Amino acid sequence: MIPEINLLPKSERQSSSFLIIFISFLIVWLICLSIVIYQYIHTKNEKKLADTRIENLKMDKEILETQVENQKKEQSGSLEEAVAKAEELTAPTSHLIEELLELLPNHSYLSHYEYENKQLSIQTQFESLDVAASYVSKLVSSPLFTNVRIKEIKTFTFEEASDEQVDEEMFKEIPRYDVNIILETHSSALEDENGGEEDE
Repeated sequence: MIPEINLLPKSERQSSSFLIIFISFLIVWLICLSIVIYQYIHTKNEKKLADTRIENLKMDKEILETQVENQKKEQSGSLEEAVAKAEELTAPTSHLIEELLELLPNHSYLSHYEYENKQLSIQTQFESLDVAASYVSKLVSSPLFTNVRIKEIKTFTFEEASDEQVDEEMFKEIPRYDVNIILETHSSALEDENGGEEDE
């Protein structure tokens, strides 16, 4: 058996072991340092991102609050304007109805009345087209109305009846034409008339 002969001096063997341990420790330390640096950079970036998101959320909140305030002001202003406009456009409709009925010929009827935004729609019934034309002419001449026009004319159809069932005089009073008339109100004339009544 050949004996092992270590030709290296003892000090060199110790230096070599120490160097290996040092290098191993250095590698481990560098790895740990790299991990710590990575975690630091990553955490710092995450913090910046979180701060940016917080700032964006704050800005969004301020924008939303501003929009809400503006909407409240706009709604308040719109409501006030609507009320003012409604008060301005409100006409004394009783005067309109009185005028419509006063101009209505005998044996004629006002069956429907609708007023909206300075415009009137009335449904009237007449014995003949001549009477209807006369009524429209009176409306045109009235200071309370303007832009008078006939929208539709319908003819009534009566069932035959005996003398005992229908009185002849009553039959003459039954309207034979249903006329839909569209007209607009003359605001200044209404205001003058309303003001005159208040002065009285």
